[in-house]
Amino acid sequence: MLLCGILLELEEIRQLLTHVKFSASIVQKHTIGEHNLMAITAGGSQGVFQLQVSASDSSAVSLSNIVFTANDPDVVISADPNDASGATVDVTVPASDTAPVFTLTANATATSGNTTASVSASLDVTITPAPVPVTFKAQVVQVQ
Repeated sequence: MLLCGILLELEEIRQLLTHVKFSASIVQKHTIGEHNLMAITAGGSQGVFQLQVSASDSSAVSLSNIVFTANDPDVVISADPNDASGATVDVTVPASDTAPVFTLTANATATSGNTTASVSASLDVTITPAPVPVTFKAQVVQVQ
């Protein structure tokens, strides 16, 4: 009995000493035809961003309560239909947005084993200006 109690206490101490720490980051997923990573063209195609979290002991991490925000009110964030976990979002910037950059932030609850903690990550995303439409003028001249 005494040995069993000591073993349980040693296990609790081991868990305290090996407390899992989390690291979080946001990455822009590269899509076909898009060459500017960490950038979105105003009025152009959407950027796809994903919250990635790892545990210090390399164990599997599950995420919940994921919320993405941007400090630019014109930026539109929507759930990516290809990721039911909520860790991936699609971000668009309207052509009228003149800001040079916005900060994308993700907050979530991470769980690995018996450890649960709040995690947060931010990424500065460059907004490239909307392309200026080129207009052509044609003139028909009759030659005699």
